[in-house]
Amino acid sequence: MSWTQPEGLRRLAYALRPLIDQGLGAHDIAAELHAWHLDRHPASPAAYLIARLRERAARETTAPGHHGVPSPEFTAAAVRVRGAEAGCVTGVRTARTPEPLTVEDLSRAEVIDLRSAAVTDPGLVRAAVDLLGEEQARRLYTHRLVRQARARGAL
Repeated sequence: MSWTQPEGLRRLAYALRPLIDQGLGAHDIAAELHAWHLDRHPASPAAYLIARLRERAARETTAPGHHGVPSPEFTAAAVRVRGAEAGCVTGVRTARTPEPLTVEDLSRAEVIDLRSAAVTDPGLVRAAVDLLGEEQARRLYTHRLVRQARARGAL
Protein backbone atom coordinates (compact mmCIF):
# COMPACT_ATOMS: atom_id res chain seq x y z
CA MET A 1 0.00 0.00 0.00
CA SER A 2 1.40 3.36 -0.96
CA TRP A 3 0.25 5.00 2.28
CA THR A 4 2.57 2.73 4.30
CA GLN A 5 5.71 3.69 2.32
CA PRO A 6 6.78 6.68 4.48
CA GLU A 7 6.97 4.40 7.57
CA GLY A 8 10.11 2.49 8.54
CA LEU A 9 10.15 -1.26 8.02
CA ARG A 10 10.66 -2.12 11.70
CA ARG A 11 7.77 0.07 12.81
CA LEU A 12 5.54 -1.52 10.16
CA ALA A 13 6.60 -5.01 11.23
CA TYR A 14 5.76 -4.12 14.84
CA ALA A 15 2.40 -2.64 13.86
CA LEU A 16 1.51 -5.63 11.71
CA ARG A 17 2.51 -8.20 14.34
CA PRO A 18 -1.11 -9.27 15.04
CA LEU A 19 -1.62 -10.14 11.37
CA ILE A 20 1.76 -11.87 11.17
CA ASP A 21 0.93 -13.88 14.30
CA GLN A 22 -2.26 -15.06 12.59
CA GLY A 23 -0.05 -16.61 9.95
CA LEU A 24 -0.80 -14.12 7.19
CA GLY A 25 1.86 -13.71 4.53
CA ALA A 26 2.89 -10.55 2.72
CA HIS A 27 0.22 -10.93 0.02
CA ASP A 28 -2.49 -11.66 2.58
CA ILE A 29 -1.52 -8.60 4.63
CA ALA A 30 -1.49 -6.43 1.51
CA ALA A 31 -4.96 -7.71 0.62
CA GLU A 32 -6.17 -6.99 4.16
CA LEU A 33 -4.84 -3.44 4.07
CA HIS A 34 -6.23 -2.88 0.59
CA ALA A 35 -9.68 -3.95 1.83
CA TRP A 36 -9.67 -1.09 4.34
CA HIS A 37 -10.32 1.41 1.49
CA LEU A 38 -8.59 4.42 3.01
CA ASP A 39 -9.57 7.71 1.44
CA ARG A 40 -6.78 9.60 3.21
CA HIS A 41 -3.16 8.86 4.05
CA PRO A 42 -2.47 8.78 7.80
CA ALA A 43 0.44 10.90 9.02
CA SER A 44 1.81 7.94 10.99
CA PRO A 45 0.91 4.68 9.23
CA ALA A 46 2.30 2.47 12.01
CA ALA A 47 0.26 4.25 14.71
CA TYR A 48 -2.83 4.04 12.51
CA LEU A 49 -2.31 0.31 11.95
CA ILE A 50 -1.82 -0.34 15.66
CA ALA A 51 -4.98 1.57 16.58
CA ARG A 52 -7.07 -0.08 13.86
CA LEU A 53 -5.91 -3.59 14.72
CA ARG A 54 -6.52 -3.00 18.44
CA GLU A 55 -10.06 -1.81 17.69
CA ARG A 56 -10.68 -4.94 15.64
CA ALA A 57 -9.28 -7.16 18.40
CA ALA A 58 -11.54 -5.45 20.94
CA ARG A 59 -14.59 -6.08 18.76
CA GLU A 60 -13.66 -9.73 18.29
CA THR A 61 -13.26 -10.53 21.97
CA THR A 62 -16.17 -12.02 23.84
CA ALA A 63 -18.06 -10.22 26.55
CA PRO A 64 -16.74 -10.53 30.12
CA GLY A 65 -18.23 -13.49 31.93
CA HIS A 66 -19.21 -15.04 28.62
CA HIS A 67 -18.92 -18.82 28.72
CA GLY A 68 -19.11 -20.77 25.48
CA VAL A 69 -21.98 -19.51 23.36
CA PRO A 70 -24.15 -21.27 22.78
CA SER A 71 -23.81 -22.97 26.11
CA PRO A 72 -24.07 -26.77 26.22
CA GLU A 73 -27.36 -26.44 28.11
CA PHE A 74 -28.78 -24.13 25.43
CA THR A 75 -27.68 -26.47 22.63
CA ALA A 76 -29.13 -29.50 24.42
CA ALA A 77 -32.41 -27.66 24.97
CA ALA A 78 -32.52 -26.62 21.31
CA VAL A 79 -31.98 -30.22 20.24
CA ARG A 80 -34.84 -31.26 22.53
CA VAL A 81 -37.06 -28.64 20.88
CA ARG A 82 -36.27 -29.92 17.39
CA GLY A 83 -36.92 -33.49 18.56
CA ALA A 84 -40.22 -32.39 20.10
CA GLU A 85 -41.24 -30.72 16.85
CA ALA A 86 -40.48 -33.96 15.02
CA GLY A 87 -42.49 -35.89 17.62
CA CYS A 88 -39.58 -37.83 19.06
CA VAL A 89 -36.98 -37.42 21.75
CA THR A 90 -33.67 -39.30 21.48
CA GLY A 91 -35.04 -41.36 18.63
CA VAL A 92 -38.04 -42.72 20.60
CA ARG A 93 -41.50 -41.48 19.78
CA THR A 94 -43.36 -40.26 22.83
CA ALA A 95 -47.03 -39.75 23.46
CA ARG A 96 -46.34 -36.59 25.45
CA THR A 97 -44.42 -33.92 23.57
CA PRO A 98 -42.11 -31.87 25.81
CA GLU A 99 -42.64 -28.13 25.99
CA PRO A 100 -40.58 -26.30 23.37
CA LEU A 101 -37.74 -24.09 24.53
CA THR A 102 -38.52 -20.40 24.56
CA VAL A 103 -36.59 -17.30 25.53
CA GLU A 104 -38.37 -17.43 28.89
CA ASP A 105 -36.57 -20.72 29.61
CA LEU A 106 -33.21 -18.90 29.59
CA SER A 107 -31.97 -16.82 32.48
CA ARG A 108 -31.53 -13.08 32.01
CA ALA A 109 -27.73 -13.50 32.19
CA GLU A 110 -27.81 -16.15 29.45
CA VAL A 111 -29.87 -13.91 27.17
CA ILE A 112 -27.50 -10.98 27.76
CA ASP A 113 -24.46 -13.19 27.08
CA LEU A 114 -25.99 -14.60 23.90
CA ARG A 115 -26.98 -11.18 22.57
CA SER A 116 -23.61 -9.59 23.32
CA ALA A 117 -21.79 -12.47 21.64
CA ALA A 118 -24.08 -12.30 18.58
CA VAL A 119 -23.07 -8.70 17.97
CA THR A 120 -19.61 -9.88 16.91
CA ASP A 121 -20.52 -13.39 15.72
CA PRO A 122 -23.56 -13.49 13.40
CA GLY A 123 -23.08 -17.26 13.13
CA LEU A 124 -24.77 -17.55 16.53
CA VAL A 125 -27.91 -15.99 15.09
CA ARG A 126 -27.81 -18.51 12.24
CA ALA A 127 -27.46 -21.36 14.72
CA ALA A 128 -30.47 -20.09 16.66
CA VAL A 129 -32.53 -19.82 13.47
CA ASP A 130 -31.52 -23.35 12.47
CA LEU A 131 -32.13 -24.84 15.91
CA LEU A 132 -35.11 -22.84 17.16
CA GLY A 133 -36.71 -21.30 14.11
CA GLU A 134 -36.75 -17.67 13.05
CA GLU A 135 -39.50 -16.54 15.42
CA GLN A 136 -37.66 -17.74 18.54
CA ALA A 137 -34.33 -16.46 17.16
CA ARG A 138 -35.88 -12.99 16.74
CA ARG A 139 -37.20 -13.13 20.29
CA LEU A 140 -33.81 -14.17 21.59
CA TYR A 141 -31.53 -11.96 19.50
CA THR A 142 -33.93 -9.13 18.52
CA HIS A 143 -35.11 -8.20 15.05
CA ARG A 144 -32.10 -5.90 14.59
CA LEU A 145 -29.49 -8.65 15.12
CA VAL A 146 -31.35 -11.06 12.83
CA ARG A 147 -31.51 -8.34 10.13
CA GLN A 148 -27.78 -7.63 10.57
CA ALA A 149 -26.96 -11.33 10.29
CA ARG A 150 -29.01 -11.50 7.07
CA ALA A 151 -27.20 -8.44 5.70
CA ARG A 152 -23.80 -10.03 6.47
CA GLY A 153 -24.87 -13.15 4.64
CA ALA A 154 -24.82 -15.35 7.74
CA LEU A 155 -28.44 -16.44 7.16
